[in-house]
Amino acid sequence: MAHDAADFQARQRHVPERRVAWLCHLVATDDFGVLEPSFARATAAEREAFLERIAGRMAPVVLTVTDVRSATGEVVRFHPILLPFSSAWIKRRVDARRLTQPQALVQQGLDLARSLGCQVVALGQYTSIATCAGTRLESRGMGVTTGNSTAIALAVQAIERAHQETGRAAADSVLVIAGAAGNIGRTCAEVLAPRYRRTILIGSRKPGSALRLRHLAERLLNATATTDLRAISAGDVVIAAVNAVDAPIAAGDFAPGAVFCDLSVPASLPPEAAASRPDVLTIRGGLAALPGGTDLGILDFPLPPGQAYGCMAEAMLLGLEGVHDTRYTGALTPWHVAQVAAMASRHGFSLAGYRQPGVSERHVRGVQYAVAL
Repeated sequence: MAHDAADFQARQRHVPERRVAWLCHLVATDDFGVLEPSFARATAAEREAFLERIAGRMAPVVLTVTDVRSATGEVVRFHPILLPFSSAWIKRRVDARRLTQPQALVQQGLDLARSLGCQVVALGQYTSIATCAGTRLESRGMGVTTGNSTAIALAVQAIERAHQETGRAAADSVLVIAGAAGNIGRTCAEVLAPRYRRTILIGSRKPGSALRLRHLAERLLNATATTDLRAISAGDVVIAAVNAVDAPIAAGDFAPGAVFCDLSVPASLPPEAAASRPDVLTIRGGLAALPGGTDLGILDFPLPPGQAYGCMAEAMLLGLEGVHDTRYTGALTPWHVAQVAAMASRHGFSLAGYRQPGVSERHVRGVQYAVAL
């Protein structure tokens, strides 16, 4: 512990010029038991009820701060900032269109990042959805990004690798995208659909989703739209970018030998379900290998050392590139994806071990410091 404190103090004396932040929240109430051990014995319902009561009265918490060195030798300081709510808490408000409180909490996180001297903030998990892809935030002169462009670029690389591994050409395959009406799903479709024999776009039954989906299908070659998740069974390659906390995809939904790339957080297919279908190549898209294998050391982080989510990597990349505006918020295009892919190549960020499920192993590290609740 003394060594950790001394190391932290030493790093504080040499603060890099480039500083970025990543806003996140509890994936599930189980994570709250890790952060606050006194709640470990509470039921999920009890933890959720507690978070419901106190979310508006808690401050964001800064987790372990880490310096990441680019392949160019430049260094960026990375600040993960935890917001005091769970996926289920914010999902309920997104579904009910009650966004005032979630947006205010995300703004608090952004303001905290500014006070730490950060030039870029990435919106992790539901923080992007709740703020309409960052367009409902005051940037305070900082760069703001959804992080989705890098997640998509990495997913495309993972799918390309899967095609090489299976020997199945994209031109002979059917692509299915679940969650195609969302920002990530739509951009994946725009990037990938031209490569496939046929594309099936799956959306929800929420107001406006079907219309957006139909317009997207009309712009793409050989694309059709549906709201039926059973269409997954027609896919040789399936991408999931759904906003759900109940893992809506089942092991039996896939065709034999399919490739499945999950971009959903929480995951849309439980790990045990994936294990029951060894014939399906299940890959976690959107995972980056950091240059030099830097261990972020974040409390309860569900990825192995040296790996990060694409949205986290995007904050680092934009910080290293000096992009301090909001061009990576709102609707994305294939141009955004190509730009961040080029940045990643320059700075030594690459596709992480894509066969790793990423959720079965949890790496618990200490909190470096925290803002008082």
